[in-house]
Amino acid sequence: MSKYQEIAVVLLDDKYTGLTDEQAATEMNVAYIASKQAIATADIEQFIMMQGAWAQIYQGTSSASVTAVGALAKFPAIDVRDPDKQAVLDFILQGLLDDVAIPAFIQAHKDAIMVMGDTLISDADSIGYSVNAGDIQAARTI
Repeated sequence: MSKYQEIAVVLLDDKYTGLTDEQAATEMNVAYIASKQAIATADIEQFIMMQGAWAQIYQGTSSASVTAVGALAKFPAIDVRDPDKQAVLDFILQGLLDDVAIPAFIQAHKDAIMVMGDTLISDADSIGYSVNAGDIQAARTI
């Protein structure tokens, strides 16, 4: 499917009815759709450090500490768009939370990390294009 065909499909949504090409382009580029994105493991590490829990995790010898440190070192990012990978991240963080040797890691930290991948995208993002009024005009002629 061409770019203009994909835009034409999006334009079928009632919210674009009666809008000028410029208005439709603006609306199509507004981010309002809840989505997920990969979380850089460096961002997770930095957050844990800033909360004062990294030393306990990094120096820990429990399976929870070893698993967390190993996973954060092995992977550059955790793609929480994949439900299985999101579940693994949740499991690792729950292990840290349950580990009595890591009292500095609390529920609020786990919650904050789990939402790091939350983002908003636009209709244009969902089809992989930035859209302008000329694109709308071309798509409406299809």
